[in-house]
Amino acid sequence: MIHQMVDQTDSKKYMEISATGKYIRVSQRKLQLLADSVKHMRPNDAVSALSFIRKSGSEPLKKLIASAIDNAVKRYSINSANLKIAGINVLKGPPMKRFRAVSRGMAHTYKKKMCHIKVTLIEVKSEVKPKINLEVKPSVKTVKTLKPKS
Repeated sequence: MIHQMVDQTDSKKYMEISATGKYIRVSQRKLQLLADSVKHMRPNDAVSALSFIRKSGSEPLKKLIASAIDNAVKRYSINSANLKIAGINVLKGPPMKRFRAVSRGMAHTYKKKMCHIKVTLIEVKSEVKPKINLEVKPSVKTVKTLKPKS
């Protein structure tokens, strides 16, 4: 289940696009490690990097970041090259309680952990910087040549 929302206020100079994934069947700790590794990347780079990581949480996180990119591109016509990850929040979800049969007719309980993820992207305005010519022209020095004595 993916929830999507856009928040744009007059006080901010940028648009926030977010996508939320809830009840993801990966523990919070496992997903937090992946989120920390990609949160400083550009979103397109993060999606390509997560496709090569062999962890259980890489696929849901990759799909969620791709969903947030698609929200920005299709709904708001923002160029995907101008996007930046503002934050990835990984929150603990409700556990599923399960039982395992053990000897003497008893059962031991264990929990299958879940989490919720919220990916927030911002649009970075690319400012055009004027080109400064940094070429240094060599100064012309006159060198006196000595005539050989004959």
